[in-house]
Amino acid sequence: MIRLLIFRFCNMDNLAIQKQFMLSLYPNRQLVLTKGEGVYLFDEENNKYLDLLSNYGVNILGYNNLAINQVLSEQLNKLINLHGSFGNDQRSLALQSLADCLPSGLNKVFFSNSGTESIEAALKFALFASGKTQLLAARNGYHGKTLGALGATTSHQDHYRQPFLKFVPKFDFIEFNNIASLSAITNQTAAVIIEPLQGEGGVVVGNKDFFTKLRQICDQTGTLLIMDEVQTGLGRTGRLFAYEHFGIIPDILCLGKGLAGGLPAGLTIISDSVAAKLTKGLHTNTFGGGPLVCAGISTTLKFLQDNKLPVQTSFNGLYFMSELQKLNSPLIKEVRGLGLMIAIELTAKALPYLMALQKNGIIAGPSEENVIRLLPPLIISQSEIDEAIRIFKKVLS
Repeated sequence: MIRLLIFRFCNMDNLAIQKQFMLSLYPNRQLVLTKGEGVYLFDEENNKYLDLLSNYGVNILGYNNLAINQVLSEQLNKLINLHGSFGNDQRSLALQSLADCLPSGLNKVFFSNSGTESIEAALKFALFASGKTQLLAARNGYHGKTLGALGATTSHQDHYRQPFLKFVPKFDFIEFNNIASLSAITNQTAAVIIEPLQGEGGVVVGNKDFFTKLRQICDQTGTLLIMDEVQTGLGRTGRLFAYEHFGIIPDILCLGKGLAGGLPAGLTIISDSVAAKLTKGLHTNTFGGGPLVCAGISTTLKFLQDNKLPVQTSFNGLYFMSELQKLNSPLIKEVRGLGLMIAIELTAKALPYLMALQKNGIIAGPSEENVIRLLPPLIISQSEIDEAIRIFKKVLS
């Protein structure tokens, strides 16, 4: 009987089982991945893929990172989860690690389990602390698919938000990188939520003058500035946080994705002045800030800083974009990005080329309909970038 069970599990049709039992809400890449090592993923037949997506920006330190694995393994044998009403050594270590890399006055932390949860908390905190009701977001932005976050999401031609317009909070919109549109911010505005780079919206890089003016107007009107760095934070753009490129500090900072070495985590970090207006029980989270996740957070931050990954990311991002531009393919309309958050805008739909890249050993992702998005692990080397360029040259020729 045991031999029969082993045989059945070893010969499962994984794609068929997922199709039968899993809600059909995701595109099907027709690929079963079973392990990872460094910047590479392997399928069930042990074929090797250079991962230029890192699980949509989650695995920023690659796969099977020994520093992460050792700490998580040790913590797994001690305590996995603990409610926020109790203290814990790993939570304190994570909080101190965060405080050490954040500007003074922006260090009050709320733990959750994902980027979209961090956005939901930010919106609640902003509305409660400000006592105002108007919310603003940037057109073509993406902040998540839960109802609050969805109200601010208009990327992909508003496709995600449209079916739920009757239920989501009402947002008004400014135009990304358009200073004139900032006139929509008034004394009645509770908060502006915005990405420093619009990821799902095609990897559109924020303009420093625009963000400088945005910060000034928010200060003048008493409006809270929420920076969504779920995808751009933690070294992705060549700085630990992307807002550093603009010389500004947000009132509320949202983080997620690569925060905890691959474990589900979200952070809403708020200023002291906002924190002072919040009350106990206003917002809580059963799993947020568990010891296992907190061990992942402090270890990830230490690895980023010890290995100077943001600096390395800045250099490798410039190199990667330069080499892509040298391809001179008629299919490439534009290469843009910041650090290792890169878009290849095509003159055709991206999907056939994403699948061709996959067949040739590269995993990349979409953004807008004609954009290939690259979010490789931050540990990627120049030789691995060269390997990617060779395959791009083959596929885009």
